[in-house]
Amino acid sequence: MKRTMKRADHKCTCLTGQAHPHSAVAKEHRAINRVLLALNEKSRRRFAGLLALQWGHGGVERLNQITGLRPCQEIT
Repeated sequence: MKRTMKRADHKCTCLTGQAHPHSAVAKEHRAINRVLLALNEKSRRRFAGLLALQWGHGGVERLNQITGLRPCQEIT
């Protein structure tokens, strides 16, 4: 039997989300984290990568604050 680890819900650490927890931005960040909870690791990273590409420069750092996901390290 394969064991799966349940990912804990991440609280956004961006300044907007903390200063204005009922704002549209904070609601969007909570929605992103709810989607990530339903995905496996590979799908989480694909979804996060898509968002980072859409957001452009600074997208990876922004997603790290929102989701807690760290960038993958290349293995050489």
